[in-house]
Amino acid sequence: MRPGSPIQSGDQKEPAGWEDEGLPPPISTDGRDRLRASLERRDSLLHSETWLSSDEVAIRISASIAGNDQEQDIRWLRREGRLFAVRFKGRYLHPDFQFNAQGQLMAEVKDLLDVLPRTDANWNLAFWVFQPTRALGGKRPADVFRQDPQRVVVVAQKDFLGDNERW
Repeated sequence: MRPGSPIQSGDQKEPAGWEDEGLPPPISTDGRDRLRASLERRDSLLHSETWLSSDEVAIRISASIAGNDQEQDIRWLRREGRLFAVRFKGRYLHPDFQFNAQGQLMAEVKDLLDVLPRTDANWNLAFWVFQPTRALGGKRPADVFRQDPQRVVVVAQKDFLGDNERW
């Protein structure tokens, strides 16, 4: 488990579901398999990547934000699409790739988040960011972002906004 990982050993439990309530399945077997695979992928990312809590982000960005209420500042950054986060167990976790080597939040995060379709929990974005892609020579967007953020933004534009040249 990586430092900053939010899951501790033995902390994984299957969420209560339709089976516990005696209800018919809400989705097909294939749908349940896809959901189970997504949950496994999520848990794998939580263990293998470095995630920062809101408190850890506040420490990193405290020098660059003038406000006195760091929690409010972090909420503003997330809401304005300047800070990427996923929700897990009722709290926000922020992947480390969006901070430069000095620990500062990279301004290009906004360019990336302007392209990516955001959801309430944002796991779909985390899956994309941590998935190797041919467009980046088999590398993951998260691994390329610090060195070449504009290249990642261009790939995201092609993936999410469409690339009409291929039609």
